Amino acid sequence: KANIRRSMGRLKGDGMATAGLIMGYLSAATIPVILIIAAIAIPNLLRAKIAANESGAASTVRSITVSQITYSTQYPDHGYASDLATLGPGASGSCGGEGTAEHACLLDNILGGSQCTAGQWCAKAGYTYSISGVCNSAGVCSNYVVTARPVTIDSTGRKTFCSTSDSVIRVRSSGSLATPPTADECAEWPPLS
Repeated sequence: KANIRRSMGRLKGDGMATAGLIMGYLSAATIPVILIIAAIAIPNLLRAKIAANESGAASTVRSITVSQITYSTQYPDHGYASDLATLGPGASGSCGGEGTAEHACLLDNILGGSQCTAGQWCAKAGYTYSISGVCNSAGVCSNYVVTARPVTIDSTGRKTFCSTSDSVIRVRSSGSLATPPTADECAEWPPLS
């Protein structure tokens, strides 16, 4: 009986050792497979994120353009808004009542915040936005250019968008864009298809 128990113990121990070796080889074999899957999935996820940011940026430029049209209709003596802050709710961050020519309440506090004045870029969802008004000495703006550029090129987006009072959204492949284009420069970009 003692010999049988010893033999069974050896078989049991050998079986555990064999199982450990098999599991070790399987683990070592699965690591390259996991790395290959990650190498395929991560760039695809990044491309999907960039595409979503670009789509959102084009949509936001469209919303800002509609807000500009609304503003010029509601406040014809002012023409178009000279900056994003004018289209927003003002320093309070909310619109309790009607908007005014100074704070029209046509954009949310993220894009139309009080810090989003002329020459400033305001960030939303991987892009920064700016409006430059084309205004006369009396402050009446006959045109504008709204610009959306990626926060980080090739990470949050690859395209830059612009639009003017003609309401056509235009696009170009990004490079470094430190300042918004003029209305004439924007008009030379190809329309978004």
